[in-house]
Amino acid sequence: MSENAPDTSSDAGQGAFARTLATRGGRAAPEAPFVIEHREALIYMLCQAAELEHGIMCQYLFAAFSLKTSADEGLSADELDKVTRWRKLVSHVATQEMLHLSLVHNLLSAIGAAPHMARPNLPLPAAHYPAGVQLALLPFGEQALRHFMFLERPEGMDLDDAEGLANVGRAAAHMQQGEIVPRLQDFATVGHLYRSIELGIQQLADKYGERWLFVGPPRAQATRKHFQWPELVAVTDVASAKLAIDTILEQGEGARGDWRDAHFGQFVEIFDEFEQARRDNPDFQPTRPVLAANVRAPERDIPVPLISDPATARVTDLFNVGYEILLQIFERFFAHTEETDAQLQTLADATVALMFGVIRPLGELITTLPAGPDHPGMTVGPSFELFYETDYLMPHREAAWTLLTERLGEAVALGESIRADLPAPVGERLRPVTKAFADIQATLAAHFPSWNSHARPESLGTDPAVLIAARQRADEFADRVGNLAATAGLGALFRSAHALTRESGPAGMAARLTDSVLRPLSEALIRHDGQRNPVGDAETAVLEEDSSIPQRLHALASAATRLCLTADLPELLEATAALQDLACGAAAAGARPRLRAEFAQLQAGAPSAIRVAENGPYLTVNVNVVDHLGLPVAVGPTAVLCRCGASARKPLCDGSHARIGFNDAKDPARVADRRDSYPGQSLTVFDNRGICQHSGLCTDRLETVFRTGAEPFVAPNGGRLDEIVRAVRDCPSGALGMAFDGVEARDLTDWHATRAPVVEVTKDGPYRIRGAIPLADAEGGEIDRAAGASTEHYALCRCGQSQNKPFCSGMHWYVGFRDPVPAPGQEPTLFEWAGGYPALYRMTALLYERLIPDDPLLAPAFADLRAEHWRLEAEWVAAAFGAPGECGQPPRRPTLTPEQQQRWAQLVLRAARESGLPSETEFRSALAAFAEWASTADGPAPQWDWGPAGAPAYAAEPAAESAEPVLPGPEEAVSFAAHIKPLFRDMDQRSMSFVFDLWSLDDVTKHAAEILDRLAAGTMPCDGAWPAARVEVFRRWTESGMRP
Repeated sequence: MSENAPDTSSDAGQGAFARTLATRGGRAAPEAPFVIEHREALIYMLCQAAELEHGIMCQYLFAAFSLKTSADEGLSADELDKVTRWRKLVSHVATQEMLHLSLVHNLLSAIGAAPHMARPNLPLPAAHYPAGVQLALLPFGEQALRHFMFLERPEGMDLDDAEGLANVGRAAAHMQQGEIVPRLQDFATVGHLYRSIELGIQQLADKYGERWLFVGPPRAQATRKHFQWPELVAVTDVASAKLAIDTILEQGEGARGDWRDAHFGQFVEIFDEFEQARRDNPDFQPTRPVLAANVRAPERDIPVPLISDPATARVTDLFNVGYEILLQIFERFFAHTEETDAQLQTLADATVALMFGVIRPLGELITTLPAGPDHPGMTVGPSFELFYETDYLMPHREAAWTLLTERLGEAVALGESIRADLPAPVGERLRPVTKAFADIQATLAAHFPSWNSHARPESLGTDPAVLIAARQRADEFADRVGNLAATAGLGALFRSAHALTRESGPAGMAARLTDSVLRPLSEALIRHDGQRNPVGDAETAVLEEDSSIPQRLHALASAATRLCLTADLPELLEATAALQDLACGAAAAGARPRLRAEFAQLQAGAPSAIRVAENGPYLTVNVNVVDHLGLPVAVGPTAVLCRCGASARKPLCDGSHARIGFNDAKDPARVADRRDSYPGQSLTVFDNRGICQHSGLCTDRLETVFRTGAEPFVAPNGGRLDEIVRAVRDCPSGALGMAFDGVEARDLTDWHATRAPVVEVTKDGPYRIRGAIPLADAEGGEIDRAAGASTEHYALCRCGQSQNKPFCSGMHWYVGFRDPVPAPGQEPTLFEWAGGYPALYRMTALLYERLIPDDPLLAPAFADLRAEHWRLEAEWVAAAFGAPGECGQPPRRPTLTPEQQQRWAQLVLRAARESGLPSETEFRSALAAFAEWASTADGPAPQWDWGPAGAPAYAAEPAAESAEPVLPGPEEAVSFAAHIKPLFRDMDQRSMSFVFDLWSLDDVTKHAAEILDRLAAGTMPCDGAWPAARVEVFRRWTESGMRP
């Protein structure tokens, strides 16, 4: 979280003031703790502690920012060294105050309270805190250091506050037993406050029990996992609460009295050094002439100087907006609802990025800016003004992230506007700040695609902030490439694309040109030093024509496509795909098919292939892509498919993988690559769990053969041979195989190479590849396959979370990966609800390949059907149910008797049920009506609708997981119903159902040793190992008789 801590060991505690403190007599007796009788009183005082830590942190940052940073400001080399060291020390102490604030919020969360980021603006109103506790923004100097020492002094140490910060107010009476309404309690020191809180926690736990007191979910707390502070502990009981408080006190006043290495001792040391420096040089002035001034007058009647320089006021407002966003993100972290672990880490990372990318550089800049004509010769410091003096809590995830992203965009626009109005040297110091805002905005926005489409801000496509940020990133890529952009080929593409980002056009175009064209081209230029496979001048000259944006995009895409035929670079493929897509998008709707055909003709000689970019997307060449309904996806002949899960343009990549730092490493704890054999009488079935995507197609269709929770998993003699063969061939991940009499039937498993190459984008799931499309790494090398896996059909991860990248491991289901759903109120067609062509093909194939041939009444009548009849009939039904295109004549069927017609309609419904079509009453009712009509039809079908029942509603966003389970106490008996079953979430139970049922006492008892091994090894659950405390509870259950 913080930078490296400064060295505090040199001569610590050896100065005059330190020696004076050390020679004083014994310490006074500590103050008596105040009374905390109930949870509300504890919450109230913890909120007071949060305010205090927050305000003290602002004081320290203000003082650190006020210090000079250069010898040009009148410091000798030795003085500059001292000042630099003091700034690092004070900044480090401020960072530790943020740690303390986090620990206080862990304490609040642990007892069930919300975070508390609010505080009064500084300077404080009179008597806001008890007498003797004052906060104010002070520049570094004697007054500030004496004030800091007074605040951090150990309990019992007699020390006066700085001059001008005298005690105000009067002591309040202590709360008495029986008072139910909490109120402020007097505390003389920070140590007194925390010692009273600690005693209150212990007394409440003793009185009511730890389980009663610590009701908050541990997942809502900050830990070292998120913020990299080793001292940041989750609070779950009295012992961890005391550890958190001890950390605060030891860093502040010292380890129960040993103050020299604590904050107090560090300020004593700085004070001694400061006094010595002034004795050595009476003119020594380490600070800028900083005035604590506000942008606007406070709401309370408190006299505060105001900034009268307009530019300085705007820069200070930018600081305050960044500070506001920092607090909102921090608050969202502690009060999150449905956020995933990845989204929580994004929030944590955003707070760090704001501290070091916005707060620090702006704080240092502001202290160099003039206060204005009302305060001649003075500069100002950051005012830390809060616009809301009560907590601004955003309770709903989608709304919260939308508001945060929107506010970050406004900060980008404000920063760019200010930068344009400032003198160049000052304005340039704002460039990295606006970039930091823009980068954080992009990182947060990258998570939007996993939610409903209406949650994504439409403004991202036209927002001026997006355009400004895109152009800024484009300039950074140009700076990085430098003279390499002057080369032909890649360099010419880069120059032309960069020039387009400066044209007036949609913000979205500039962003895509930057993130999906300039970024990969810059990587290619740097990696190959601009020398590899340049195109000739004749091909690049067209890029410089003075023509319209659509024409220039067309020319760029054509040149890039031609270059791909000679320059085998994954980065170039990525850029080409984006240019083809941009060119088609900029053209008139009627011209787009022609453009795609033109690009396809240019690269007609390239073989179909999928390449996996390192830590990046899937690069496809001459591959057809269909959606989950089987409908074509409008992509160019070179396309880039998202695999990080964060693109806002799914299934296409938008460069999000680069912004979020996507990593494609396999998980060492993934399921082992092992091909198991299950021999039957004549048929042997092979299965490799290491490549399985857990679609459930085999277990759902043939539960007597593929047996969830039974051993062995596959029983080859448990079903009909033709059904097992169909299940093996339909396995989307290629994990299943088969052999007859010991000879593997690979050709049969792989459909005799008869299927057309296609990539299917499944709903909320992976890419399913059919037709033996070659798969290679970024450089065209072979991708390692699992033992026995099919190369004709396989599944590639689309959510970014697979343990077995690039192949799907089923994690999309586990992490709740979701494609955007239609807006509320939109009525689906029967075709969409059924599942499109794939579902209807399954249904009619089952009907005509098994059910009808097995039926004595219908088999003779249908004996002479063409082999492709099932496919033709599925397409006829699809058109009737609302698929694009005209509904023509049905495929020829024999004339049926009334009895055969009735039987045919019954078998249609059975085929729908057994092939997994939706089971909702509304759908089955409409299908039954259609089947009855179709059994007698001999002409075109009308457009079929839902009928009187109407359409079912689209499913809402999945409910969030329930609260954290309560773990048993050390002496409490562990039972399955009360303690073990609640440990397993719904997704845990479903994801492991192919092995055992985690909600079944019998199953868990039977497999207890295996489950414990998996939990201890961290291979279960799939989305992250359990905390040690949970594993220990499960172990206790297994060792104590496995009570029900």
